[in-house]
Amino acid sequence: MRRVSPLFMENNTSDALEFGVNLLLFLAAATYIVYSFLELPKAYDNLKGSETVYLQDSEVPATKDLWSGVQVIAKIYRIGDDEVPVTVNGMTFKNDSDLKNKQSKIDIKKHYYQEIKYDDDGNLSEIVFKPAS
Repeated sequence: MRRVSPLFMENNTSDALEFGVNLLLFLAAATYIVYSFLELPKAYDNLKGSETVYLQDSEVPATKDLWSGVQVIAKIYRIGDDEVPVTVNGMTFKNDSDLKNKQSKIDIKKHYYQEIKYDDDGNLSEIVFKPAS
């Protein structure tokens, strides 16, 4: 009967372990490659590309912001420096004296829609507040 040296057995064991580790690494790499080709493209289908941006319509909301009476009065105070007339319920406020004389006629409990008017050159010409109800 032939005897095997311990060095030969130790070499076989390390070779077997190295082969097992290499096999596991190969299987992991192969699995990742298959996953990449099969699953990842599905994830990219949900992303918007440049071609979908032009196909979708963008809409500006049709609702207008409501202003309370207090906000309208505050707006008139701030506009005084810009020298732009402000009209509320048909009353025009052009300067500080108009504001002092007519401010009490603005109902602070009402809500107003704001409309901005421009002249032919595109400059701001008037700000109009109309009652919401």
